[in-house]
Amino acid sequence: MKSNENELIAHFYKLLKSAENKLSAIVPDALEQKIFDILSQVASELPQKPTLRVAGGWVRDKLLGKNNKDIDFTVDNMTGLAFAEATVKWMKQHGYETSSVGEIKENPDQSKNLATATTFIMGLPIDFAQLRKETYDSDSRIPNINVGTPEEDARRRDLTINSLYYNLKTNKLEDFTGNGVADLKSGIIRTPLEPKLTFMEDPLRMLRAIRFSSRFGFTIDPAVREAFKSPEIKEAFKNKVTRERVAEELRGMLKGPNPAGALELITELGLRDDVFTRPEGLREWEMDQNNPHHELNLYEHLIKVVRSMSGLLKKPGHDVEQKDRIILLLAAFFHDMGKFEPSVHGVKQLEDKVVSTYYGHEAHSKRIAQHIMKELKMSNDEIDGVLRLIEPAGNVENMVRAMENGQSPTRKALGRLVQLLGDSWKHAVYLAMADEASKKKDGPDLDENEIGSHYKFLDLIQNDKAVANAHKTKPLLNGNEIAELMNMKPGPALGVATRALNEWHLANLEATKQDAIDFIKKEFAGKTEEDLSALSPYKKKKSSREDRLKRLAEIIGHLAIFDHYLFLPVQPPILSTKEQALLSGLKTRGEYHITIINAEEIASLPPDTFEKDTRYEITGEPIQRGLGKAEQGKDVVYFIVVDWPEAQKFRAQFGLPPRDFHITMGFSNKDIHNVRKNNVLSEVYKTDEKN
Repeated sequence: MKSNENELIAHFYKLLKSAENKLSAIVPDALEQKIFDILSQVASELPQKPTLRVAGGWVRDKLLGKNNKDIDFTVDNMTGLAFAEATVKWMKQHGYETSSVGEIKENPDQSKNLATATTFIMGLPIDFAQLRKETYDSDSRIPNINVGTPEEDARRRDLTINSLYYNLKTNKLEDFTGNGVADLKSGIIRTPLEPKLTFMEDPLRMLRAIRFSSRFGFTIDPAVREAFKSPEIKEAFKNKVTRERVAEELRGMLKGPNPAGALELITELGLRDDVFTRPEGLREWEMDQNNPHHELNLYEHLIKVVRSMSGLLKKPGHDVEQKDRIILLLAAFFHDMGKFEPSVHGVKQLEDKVVSTYYGHEAHSKRIAQHIMKELKMSNDEIDGVLRLIEPAGNVENMVRAMENGQSPTRKALGRLVQLLGDSWKHAVYLAMADEASKKKDGPDLDENEIGSHYKFLDLIQNDKAVANAHKTKPLLNGNEIAELMNMKPGPALGVATRALNEWHLANLEATKQDAIDFIKKEFAGKTEEDLSALSPYKKKKSSREDRLKRLAEIIGHLAIFDHYLFLPVQPPILSTKEQALLSGLKTRGEYHITIINAEEIASLPPDTFEKDTRYEITGEPIQRGLGKAEQGKDVVYFIVVDWPEAQKFRAQFGLPPRDFHITMGFSNKDIHNVRKNNVLSEVYKTDEKN
């Protein structure tokens, strides 16, 4: 076995030697040279006569012919803070614009072993740190820190390619490890010292090795790869590195040219579960999707969606800001993670095969994404940005499918999508495109043949300026104006009229204020305040304890039947014969199923959408109460749905899944909470026994 390993390593270096990078000369640009001249002058006037060296990334990138305005300096015989303060003082004396000096203190417990001073010079942030060496006692992970030589400073850095210096006195490149230039030429990721020593000092360096490997397309040295397997280093990664620092490295990977490659390396090198801490109880990362639409296992699909998204964002006209790029790539990685949740797994018969279904997985994708991102202590803007794309991307996909079947989505549906997401509505389309283009094992990462309809959908919105700007549309009438027109006071009735006007406006985006006045007069002619109040989702009806118990019993019954779909730990009460039959059909994944419908979409349905005998189920007080909560952003409304022949029409209008359904019952999270709070299961059993 050892012989085989040696042969592999020899072959590895042979391949590297045949593909060397050509390095450029280090030539500071005009701004950089001006900064260097100022600092050289400051150094020459100080009694210590310090030697300044640019260290790390700036030197590396100059050799690779790339720009880098992140300039870090080492100082040999005084602290970085003292030199930074002397520089600011000198600049003030000579009429330069200055800023204050900040100090980032060392924190060995969090692997921050280097105190750094920072200030702005000529508009660029410049860091200063003293050359140093570190030694460790055998029983301690906290280093003993002393002033060091350039050679000692180089050896304590993360990678050889980041251990290069540019000496401001000599204007020469310095490679104190002896490997930095060679590794840059050969494209090798190697540590200055034995990898375990380098990683134990700061375990985050494992992620830095991955980031630079994916950024430059460099190959990680076999000895470095081996160090990733060390249980001691993995334990140090968990205990010494803050989650904020992990998140920052992840952002760096996503900003790079190959984010999917970085994620693959995280997995390949055994850090996936240490970086992405998933909730407990989920299925394995590489689970088989068992679906004819997906040739890849779930993890492979997620990686390919990230790769497709990265490719899409490189195309002309699809570029986005860095913050949006990070959100889109994270959404690509998280969008289908709800399929890992065991409770969404079902089966159905498809011709002669039994295939898997994942109805309702989007809600769990959001839950899992939120869990992972919060654990990484990512910002609220990043978390919200990812969560708000996952479900709309599914709606986009369904509307695209409807277009392919000749059923173009309404302007109202398109306008609602734009209103929901604002300027980032395109991002939901991009996510749907990347997802659709990433289901096949073979073929390109961004299969243009799979997303032609998505481009048409994109054009459908972009070419309709009113729809594309629906999020900027202001209400044609305010509440006071509507109240005056209808001669009503603010209250539930006025809310009904306001929502009706907003829905009408979405379908008539070019309408004028006079058009809105005409609509209100025509739509609500002859309607009294009582008539409208009866339609309000905010209408409250007094009910007795017995009525409430019956309502809770009804909910319990439906929850029991559909618990497998709603992911709720509710045990079935005693069931009637009909319910038992329905339950049996569900458990075998027959024609019955459930979906979650956006409350706003239900509220906007035209009166003739449903058959008369189902009207109560849409306008009934319990459901409308839930709708009201959902419209305020406080709740989610769940609708039990089975067997409706007009499903295609509904799907085309509202981007719902292509399944037959019929609304028979609705309830909200508040209802579910009340069931649990009142602990009425035993009372439900009693009710069943009596009846």
